[in-house]
Amino acid sequence: MSIANAERAGSYLKADGSRRAATPPHSAAGARPSEAGARVFVGYPHGIGSEQLATRLRETASVLVAPGVCFGIDGYLRSGFGGEAAALRTCLDRLGRLMADLPRAA
Repeated sequence: MSIANAERAGSYLKADGSRRAATPPHSAAGARPSEAGARVFVGYPHGIGSEQLATRLRETASVLVAPGVCFGIDGYLRSGFGGEAAALRTCLDRLGRLMADLPRAA
């Protein structure tokens, strides 16, 4: 989240940190602060760096994940979820197909 978006999101919070009753309007990009969601780090037993794997997922399967190396833990991918279940299933299916084709580390 950029600083501008964080400030915009903060303007919809009450002084005690709870959300205002009204939902914020959509931005020009069509986004608004998330009401729910989670992040997970997933390890994998393949001999490929997380940055290379994240790039391959993005370029060949249209799946966006953050490489664990960005967080000091290569060999892991970070993913967020909390949107529609059908979209998550699609991404997990694509991830599974790509991972099935990779050789396992020795």
